[in-house]
Amino acid sequence: MVALHRERGLRTPLLGKNRDFPSSAVLCFTETWLSELIPDSALHLAGFQLCRADRDTELSGKTKGAGICFYINSGWCNDVTVIQQHCSPDLESFIKL
Repeated sequence: MVALHRERGLRTPLLGKNRDFPSSAVLCFTETWLSELIPDSALHLAGFQLCRADRDTELSGKTKGAGICFYINSGWCNDVTVIQQHCSPDLESFIKL
């Protein structure tokens, strides 16, 4: 199962309250509003590998919103590689394999 959620700021307690999350292969959160000020350790979810792409304000020209993160279930896959990451005023993309 893949779970997709649009957030307005990612909050770790939300992750622990959804019963479907532990059985999901991939969790995807958009509009995370994360920045380099928030360490990966603050977003830890047991049994999952965190992959994130925070908005780069210099490249995008935007200061609010955006960001995406994936949690990959370690029982499903434990070798994730970044293929492409792009940020511009018109497009932000993040591709993992």
